[in-house]
Amino acid sequence: MLSVSIVGPSNCSFTTSLPRASSSALAVRGIGRWTAEMLLIFHLGRPDALPVDDFGVRNGFRIAYGRRALPTPKPMLRYGEQWKPYRTVASWYLWRAADGARRKRAVQQING
Repeated sequence: MLSVSIVGPSNCSFTTSLPRASSSALAVRGIGRWTAEMLLIFHLGRPDALPVDDFGVRNGFRIAYGRRALPTPKPMLRYGEQWKPYRTVASWYLWRAADGARRKRAVQQING
Protein backbone atom coordinates (compact mmCIF):
# COMPACT_ATOMS: atom_id res chain seq x y z
CA MET A 1 0.00 0.00 0.00
CA LEU A 2 1.07 3.56 -0.56
CA SER A 3 1.55 5.17 2.79
CA VAL A 4 -0.54 8.13 3.83
CA SER A 5 2.60 10.24 4.15
CA ILE A 6 3.28 9.77 0.45
CA VAL A 7 -0.16 9.89 -1.10
CA GLY A 8 -2.40 11.57 1.44
CA PRO A 9 -5.63 10.24 2.86
CA SER A 10 -6.54 7.83 0.07
CA ASN A 11 -5.42 4.25 0.40
CA CYS A 12 -4.23 2.69 -2.83
CA SER A 13 -3.78 -1.01 -3.09
CA PHE A 14 -3.12 -3.54 -5.83
CA THR A 15 -6.84 -3.70 -6.50
CA THR A 16 -7.29 0.07 -6.90
CA SER A 17 -8.01 0.99 -10.51
CA LEU A 18 -5.04 2.31 -12.46
CA PRO A 19 -6.53 5.78 -13.12
CA ARG A 20 -7.57 6.14 -9.47
CA ALA A 21 -4.17 5.06 -8.17
CA SER A 22 -2.42 7.45 -10.57
CA SER A 23 -4.69 10.37 -9.72
CA SER A 24 -4.20 9.72 -5.99
CA ALA A 25 -0.44 9.95 -6.38
CA LEU A 26 -0.67 12.96 -8.69
CA ALA A 27 -2.73 14.83 -6.10
CA VAL A 28 0.39 15.15 -3.95
CA ARG A 29 2.49 18.21 -4.63
CA GLY A 30 5.79 17.29 -6.29
CA ILE A 31 4.62 13.93 -7.65
CA GLY A 32 4.28 13.88 -11.41
CA ARG A 33 3.20 11.26 -13.90
CA TRP A 34 6.62 9.57 -14.06
CA THR A 35 6.81 9.20 -10.28
CA ALA A 36 3.25 7.90 -10.12
CA GLU A 37 4.03 5.29 -12.78
CA MET A 38 7.18 4.19 -10.94
CA LEU A 39 5.13 3.81 -7.74
CA LEU A 40 2.57 1.72 -9.62
CA ILE A 41 5.26 -0.53 -11.08
CA PHE A 42 7.74 -0.92 -8.23
CA HIS A 43 5.69 -0.31 -5.10
CA LEU A 44 2.24 -1.61 -5.99
CA GLY A 45 3.44 -4.22 -8.50
CA ARG A 46 0.88 -3.21 -11.11
CA PRO A 47 1.18 -5.30 -14.30
CA ASP A 48 -0.28 -2.71 -16.67
CA ALA A 49 1.65 0.55 -16.32
CA LEU A 50 3.61 1.97 -19.25
CA PRO A 51 5.89 4.88 -18.28
CA VAL A 52 5.97 6.60 -21.67
CA ASP A 53 7.87 9.60 -20.26
CA ASP A 54 10.75 7.40 -19.11
CA PHE A 55 13.88 7.85 -21.22
CA GLY A 56 14.93 4.20 -20.80
CA VAL A 57 11.57 2.89 -22.01
CA ARG A 58 11.54 5.27 -24.97
CA ASN A 59 15.16 4.46 -25.87
CA GLY A 60 14.51 0.72 -25.51
CA PHE A 61 11.54 1.06 -27.87
CA ARG A 62 13.76 2.91 -30.35
CA ILE A 63 16.36 0.14 -30.20
CA ALA A 64 13.94 -2.80 -30.21
CA TYR A 65 11.98 -1.47 -33.18
CA GLY A 66 14.95 -0.11 -35.16
CA ARG A 67 13.92 3.53 -35.04
CA ARG A 68 16.40 6.36 -35.51
CA ALA A 69 14.64 8.86 -33.24
CA LEU A 70 13.13 8.50 -29.79
CA PRO A 71 9.37 8.13 -29.94
CA THR A 72 7.23 10.72 -28.23
CA PRO A 73 4.84 9.66 -25.45
CA LYS A 74 1.66 9.81 -27.57
CA PRO A 75 2.73 7.21 -30.17
CA MET A 76 4.17 5.07 -27.37
CA LEU A 77 0.77 5.04 -25.65
CA ARG A 78 -0.97 4.05 -28.88
CA TYR A 79 1.54 1.30 -29.62
CA GLY A 80 1.42 0.12 -26.01
CA GLU A 81 -2.30 -0.61 -26.27
CA GLN A 82 -1.45 -3.96 -27.85
CA TRP A 83 0.59 -4.92 -24.79
CA LYS A 84 -2.38 -4.60 -22.41
CA PRO A 85 -2.76 -5.91 -19.73
CA TYR A 86 0.99 -6.48 -19.36
CA ARG A 87 2.52 -3.13 -20.28
CA THR A 88 4.74 -3.23 -17.19
CA VAL A 89 6.35 -6.40 -18.55
CA ALA A 90 6.88 -4.66 -21.89
CA SER A 91 8.53 -1.81 -19.98
CA TRP A 92 10.95 -4.25 -18.33
CA TYR A 93 11.95 -5.64 -21.73
CA LEU A 94 12.38 -2.15 -23.17
CA TRP A 95 14.59 -1.15 -20.22
CA ARG A 96 16.69 -4.29 -20.83
CA ALA A 97 17.00 -3.45 -24.54
CA ALA A 98 18.36 -0.02 -23.63
CA ASP A 99 20.73 -1.51 -21.02
CA GLY A 100 21.98 -4.14 -23.47
CA ALA A 101 22.75 -1.53 -26.13
CA ARG A 102 24.62 0.59 -23.57
CA ARG A 103 26.69 -2.41 -22.43
CA LYS A 104 27.46 -3.37 -26.01
CA ARG A 105 28.76 0.15 -26.75
CA ALA A 106 30.90 0.07 -23.60
CA VAL A 107 32.48 -3.27 -24.59
CA GLN A 108 33.15 -1.99 -28.11
CA GLN A 109 34.88 1.09 -26.68
CA ILE A 110 37.05 -1.04 -24.41
CA ASN A 111 38.00 -3.45 -27.21
CA GLY A 112 38.60 -0.61 -29.63
